[in-house]
This record gives sequence, structure tokens and C-alpha cells, in this order.
Amino acid sequence: VGFLIYFAMSNIRRQLALMNSDLATQRQTINEGQEALRAAQQKISALQDSDQLTGLLSRHQFQQRLQEALDRAEVRQRRIGVMFIEIDNFQAFNESHGVIEGDAALRSIADTLRRALSGQRCLLGRYVGTAFAAALADREDVDLDGLAETVREAVLRLGIGHAVDDQRFLTVSVGVTSQGG
Repeated sequence: VGFLIYFAMSNIRRQLALMNSDLATQRQTINEGQEALRAAQQKISALQDSDQLTGLLSRHQFQQRLQEALDRAEVRQRRIGVMFIEIDNFQAFNESHGVIEGDAALRSIADTLRRALSGQRCLLGRYVGTAFAAALADREDVDLDGLAETVREAVLRLGIGHAVDDQRFLTVSVGVTSQGG
């Protein structure tokens, strides 16, 4: 009888050890799955936060961050400058040069805006289609006008040929405003 009890207890211990090993493997699999899910969620969030073509902030993310910046500026009694940048006659460019060249032009202009505004405390996003927006902290209107001209000239210097509607190169129009302070 003692031997049978010892044998039964041995079997139970072995089965418990196997179950514990299986449980540890399942926990590891679950943890790995959770980590993969978190990574996928971060990628999805990053994709939602940025414009797929240009890599700039998406309109939604730009508006959200602009509102946060406006709220902070109001509390701190600081100014926020906003620039709205529209590519002139882009539809005609896209129709005559094709979508692939149009997309390449949008990426080039976005990169140029990024460079022209580097060094500024700036939010930069693709607002819609051929329009971009930039929000700059602690700016005065005079500074904004000069910065708008810098942006306009930088895009013109790209020399992206247009040859439609008597326009030799792609250009942008820039509007500026400020609030707060």
C-alpha cells in the first residue's frame, strides 16, 4: 500500500511539473503576444498621427496639437503664430505631369518646409491636399511675415517646373496670423 501511494504521488508530481511547464510556456506566449499587440498599436498610432505621403503631422494631429499649444500660450500669455501654406495651381500641375510627379512634388515641398522651419519651435502638418499649416510658438507678426517670405522663396528655389498657365515653377501662397500674448 505504501508503495502504491508513493507511486501515485510521484505521478501526480510529474503531472504537476508538466502542467507548470505548460503554464509557463503559455504565459510567455501571452506576454509575447501582448508585446506584439502594443508594438502594432504604436505603429497604428504613428500612422494616424502622420500624413502617409509627406511624413508631416496629419490634419487631425496638427489640430489637436495646435489646440494644446493655444491653451498653453493662453495660460503663459504667449503668442502663437500660424502659417497656412497653399501650393498654387497644383491641380493643373498634377493633371499635366501626373500623380506620381505630383506626389514627388508634394514630398519635396514638405521637406523644404521642414528645412525652412527647422530651428523654430514649430508644428508642421499637411492640412489637406495641397495645403500645409505651421504653428510657431512665441512669434510676433513681423517675424511671421519674414518667415513666410523665407518659406515662399525656398519653395520657388526648388525649381519644380510647372509650365502650365504661364507659371514656370510651382509656387506657394502663405498666409499668417497670430493669437495670444
